[in-house]
Amino acid sequence: MTEEGRKRLSQFRTGKKLSEEVKEKIRKSKIGKKLSKETKEKVSKSLIGNTRAKGTKRSFEDRLKIKERTPRGERHWNWQGGIHEENLKIRKSFEYVIWRERVFSRDKFTCVICGDNKGGNLEADHIKPFAYYPELRFEVSNGRTLCRPCHIKTDTWGKKALKHSGVVGYSILTK
Repeated sequence: MTEEGRKRLSQFRTGKKLSEEVKEKIRKSKIGKKLSKETKEKVSKSLIGNTRAKGTKRSFEDRLKIKERTPRGERHWNWQGGIHEENLKIRKSFEYVIWRERVFSRDKFTCVICGDNKGGNLEADHIKPFAYYPELRFEVSNGRTLCRPCHIKTDTWGKKALKHSGVVGYSILTK
């Protein structure tokens, strides 16, 4: 094919999407074929500066610039006065770890709803939400062992707790 013919074909196809059938035919035709070193170098050179190409990464400097521009802490639009840090401190505390262990032990490391007993799949759930009942956070009687799928279905999982508690707004922890 001549250079002029390639350019016309390229312009004709620009902006048009291939059907799944055509994509599959192209994929099958390329199976088992190896690119020459020269072709690999041409492809590599053609992708330089193309940030949308697969396998390319932003430079460290670009990532740093983006990070500097991203509002953090008090400048972020969803800042809630350091609630997240307070929440993490409580959930990583020794007292909380002991509470989880006691709940798991009491329920024999088995989901109380479906009976799942896969260790990495289990979570300790607060029956009365962690955020709205700070006095019950470490009460074993307020906990139950659930697998992740069962936990997600509960009325108190995530922001569903907001709907059921009557609390307006996004703040999860009470101070």
